[in-house]
Amino acid sequence: MPRSINLVLIDYVNRVSMQGKSLIILSVMLSLCLGLSPAQALKLPDIYSPNSLAKDSQGNTYIAAMKESNIYRMNSEGELYIFAGTGQERYKEGHRLAAGFRNPYSVAVDSKNNLYVADSGNNRIRKIDNKTGTVSTYAGSDTTGHKDGKAQNAQFNFPYGIIFDKEDNLYVSDQRNHSIRKISSKGKVSTIAGTQSSGTVDGKTARFNYPAAIAMGSDDNVYVLDNGNKVLRKIHSDSGLVSTITDEEDNKSNLRVPKQQVEVERVAFNQ
Repeated sequence: MPRSINLVLIDYVNRVSMQGKSLIILSVMLSLCLGLSPAQALKLPDIYSPNSLAKDSQGNTYIAAMKESNIYRMNSEGELYIFAGTGQERYKEGHRLAAGFRNPYSVAVDSKNNLYVADSGNNRIRKIDNKTGTVSTYAGSDTTGHKDGKAQNAQFNFPYGIIFDKEDNLYVSDQRNHSIRKISSKGKVSTIAGTQSSGTVDGKTARFNYPAAIAMGSDDNVYVLDNGNKVLRKIHSDSGLVSTITDEEDNKSNLRVPKQQVEVERVAFNQ
């Protein structure tokens, strides 16, 4: 059997109880990530809708809070504070503490410690410059839709999960377009998988059904939680073909990958 694939995946699941329980769950996760005791991690301000985590090379952990429309940062000492946003749902550029987001779902950090936000409600990918603290639009425009090309002219429809590869290319699960998009390090947007129509098709003309979380595997392939289909999908880096991670014998795809070959570590959750 081939060696297993180590995969760190943001796990988006539904909250099952009160706001306080969500805060406790996030606190325990942060304590594991940062090496803090659970007691230290519980000293958090109220975050009612933590969606995803990202960590930079300096030990800071960033948290996208969807309902608050804020981005939080926790340093290596366990101190947590608002890093960007005003708590108001809006679109505004400028300094991070004056900038506006609308339902940010995911965060990711590039090799230069710049922070990127899937600003889902604004259908944009936003960038927070590590040196200046300035928030700008990295990709996306005023118009909701599906359009490839230059990042500033591209169109998205509720970008959900984001993740960088080793070359600072950013991958986006464009949820309501049922597609996986790629923003190259040179600022060009392309669609690498999906047809804008929902479905559960593997191969070259793959279809997704509201793709959510996205992750890079240790094998350099892209993995996607295909939320509507309730399966884990794999986009092969060498061929671009899509397969489904499953043991079900009725899956006829010759790209079927047995579940035991993939080890998933879940590191965050949805509202």
